Amino acid sequence: AVLPDMIRRKRGSIFNILSNAAVKTFEGSSAYTATKAGLLGLGRVLREELRTRDVRVHNILPGATDTAMWSPSDRKKHRPRMMSPSGVAAAVVSAYLMPPDVVVDEMVIRPITGDIG
Repeated sequence: AVLPDMIRRKRGSIFNILSNAAVKTFEGSSAYTATKAGLLGLGRVLREELRTRDVRVHNILPGATDTAMWSPSDRKKHRPRMMSPSGVAAAVVSAYLMPPDVVVDEMVIRPITGDIG
């Protein structure tokens, strides 16, 4: 819906918030991984198609983040090893604030303590 206006204005940013599961294997997550990997591929193609129109496409691949996606028991168990949503948001904002001639193609963001899984 917004892409035609971005193309007309020759500027814009699209952020695909994915998961590091798009590039890392986690047992028991086949459907989730497939959807994230598919969107990663779509974002890569879209980026190439829009480069000459000065529209930036960013694929953001966060690891374990303390959100409602996790069950209450998993959040309680793993919270010390999870990133905060505000930490992920700060990384996204940093990509957005890059000069207009720069695009952060892909950003993998993981908890300092490593992946949960």
